[in-house]
Amino acid sequence: MKAPGLAILLCLLLAACAAPAGSRAALADEDIDVRVEGARAFTVLDLERVVAADLADLPKRAQPRSAIDDAAYTLVEHYRAQGFAGCSVEYAFEEPASGRRAAVVLVREGPRTRLGGAAFEGCSRLRASDALSALGLAGLARSSVPRWFVERELSEWSRSLEASAASKGHLDARVRAPAVEIAAQRRSA
Repeated sequence: MKAPGLAILLCLLLAACAAPAGSRAALADEDIDVRVEGARAFTVLDLERVVAADLADLPKRAQPRSAIDDAAYTLVEHYRAQGFAGCSVEYAFEEPASGRRAAVVLVREGPRTRLGGAAFEGCSRLRASDALSALGLAGLARSSVPRWFVERELSEWSRSLEASAASKGHLDARVRAPAVEIAAQRRSA
């Protein structure tokens, strides 16, 4: 694939990602057809920035499937970091003996999961408001701005709470990994 082909592929890939729900977009290039389905929460520019590094070396790769795989993984991580806790991205790659290669990237965004609250158990010496502040969640209950649930922040929360307790002289404080309850509709955690 030539560099101009990559630019066209990238632009068309991102345009497809911004298409309305249920739509399909075909991306044409000299060597490969790529179709993205299901993505609708982010703009073309947002998604372009997300996958640009993964697709930048596409023309140099012996196996373009690996670039599509990298881009799919990056899309999942991006969606989950933005509160789409149940997002999944799958792709199928076809390499026929003759004819054009093709990839279909399917994004299942799922609902965005709002962090609805936090409860602390066994926290006798640390006030809940102090614990929320240590987690960067002060004002969570009062805020009209949604705070999206991001699963990878959980390990950071344990360390932050232990550090907060230690700073207050509770050197023996240990924090278990947080237990998360996600509502059935996956809209709050």
